[in-house]
Amino acid sequence: MKILFLTDHANNSSYLKRIFDFQRYDFQQVSAKDTLKNLDERYDLYIFNGYPHENLSLSSLDFIKKSVEEGSGLLMTGGKSSFTGKDGFYQGSLLEEILPVTLRKKDDRICCYQGVFLRKETDHPIIQRLNLAKPPIICGYNDFSPKTGSLVVLSGSKVVYNGSNYITRAESIPLLVTGSYGRGNVAALAMDLNSHWSGGLIDWGLERVELSFDVEMGDHYFQFITQLIDWFKNSKY
Repeated sequence: MKILFLTDHANNSSYLKRIFDFQRYDFQQVSAKDTLKNLDERYDLYIFNGYPHENLSLSSLDFIKKSVEEGSGLLMTGGKSSFTGKDGFYQGSLLEEILPVTLRKKDDRICCYQGVFLRKETDHPIIQRLNLAKPPIICGYNDFSPKTGSLVVLSGSKVVYNGSNYITRAESIPLLVTGSYGRGNVAALAMDLNSHWSGGLIDWGLERVELSFDVEMGDHYFQFITQLIDWFKNSKY
């Protein structure tokens, strides 16, 4: 599987890169300090992990759009340079047309210092065999709306303190939305997979997975990322 990994900066993607290396995914990384003016090689999956819209040329965006129409996958994860975050600006772009969600017109970042619980909305290969009875808490997300015909796989509920107890609000925040565009699978993940908003996500699970001397993570985080990437190989959303 060939992956084009567009990310904010190298140090903030170490967990994902270690998983890619361990699973022997064939990936090329482009960091936010580099622009993507020309793209003439098709990839099986395009991952936008905090890569600013301003770094992409119109021709590169058009190439990605056509690749997805023909069967490539597209994943965007949360952060300040994703969706309509402070440095994202994907609202109204060609990528919004491809994504399974509608983006806000202004800064869509929601920071939640008391946390957000993950909740399963439906059975799906991406979250199979994961312990969502004891979900991790994240600390923020990008706010978007699922498009008609898309599928909300994970949602979230904010945690609040009422003066005596911590409770979860009766709400359903879309956090993982899947869909299709042409022949390709697409997904929007509202939370950050690396740092800042990830909260307890990276440590999710009872066992530790050590992929290098400086990178370790919870076994369910490792499984979640692996199943998320593998879903793009051969599954209809």
